[in-house]
Amino acid sequence: MPKKSTEPMRKITVSLPVALLEWLDSKIEGRTRSTFIAAAIEAELDRVETIQVIEETAGSWKDEDYPDLATGKDIDRWIAELRGYSYEPEGQMRKVAEPKSEYKAD
Repeated sequence: MPKKSTEPMRKITVSLPVALLEWLDSKIEGRTRSTFIAAAIEAELDRVETIQVIEETAGSWKDEDYPDLATGKDIDRWIAELRGYSYEPEGQMRKVAEPKSEYKAD
């Protein structure tokens, strides 16, 4: 469970089904309930936001734009090359260079 937030807090009133509240009380101590509920809300909002982004970007990848990644083997080869390996036809990989990446470690 996350540590207590240092952000300003505001009390709200919410209504919960009795069975849900009893389940919550059986698993979470009363003094940590607000922290648990805040973390659960945050996790659910992250999930909802992720789904929205996925829905907004659906269809942005077009197979005709990436013919070199048409098969699973093509994707394996591409990943191996990014990691600095040569992907051999028989499915073997061997180290050939440093990873090809525009992202450098700090």
